[in-house]
Amino acid sequence: MKKYPDSYFNIFYFWKIFYSHAAIFLLLIVLGASAGILKAKMTPAIYRSSVMLLLSGSFNNFGAQALKSNSFSSSDTVILIVKSLRMRDDIVLKFPKTRFHIDAYKFRNAIIMEVNTRNPEFSRDIANFCVSNMNKINNELHITTDNPMVRVLDFPDAGISVSNNPVKGVIAGGLFALIAGIIYLFAVEYGRYLSKYAGA
Repeated sequence: MKKYPDSYFNIFYFWKIFYSHAAIFLLLIVLGASAGILKAKMTPAIYRSSVMLLLSGSFNNFGAQALKSNSFSSSDTVILIVKSLRMRDDIVLKFPKTRFHIDAYKFRNAIIMEVNTRNPEFSRDIANFCVSNMNKINNELHITTDNPMVRVLDFPDAGISVSNNPVKGVIAGGLFALIAGIIYLFAVEYGRYLSKYAGA
């Protein structure tokens, strides 16, 4: 089998090929960046409102105390209520035809609740509704004797955009186009390399 010359297929050769096709790579980067901007503009924006909650006090023996005995904390119980199907159903009844995503997690000694929608005002309104509805659920199920169940430390503002960043779109689109172009060029050159030097 014919031996491949070491001087042909090396980093300097590929740098020469890359440099000779610099205009094409520049065009690919521009096209990829433009596609990233277009995608960001066409994708509906997502707005997030956040609220910081503090627990009011201890739980009674008939509600969350039973959960606490199974390694649950009061924070865990609040998070379960926020993420429950009952809370989701109540939001749907209050805000029909509104697409949303709600999440809650611990942050030091507080709980952060986040609401994502496609409308900044709805994000804030749903966050406020969740707090009041949490107390309503607590009163109905007797989870804790505290009323209100939680206290709001930081009230939610109108949602801020957390998606469709055009800068990220430009960077991602440009990098993707550049990498795809490099892979394609290397594959073509490697094919030529094999065709020229492979054989018996």
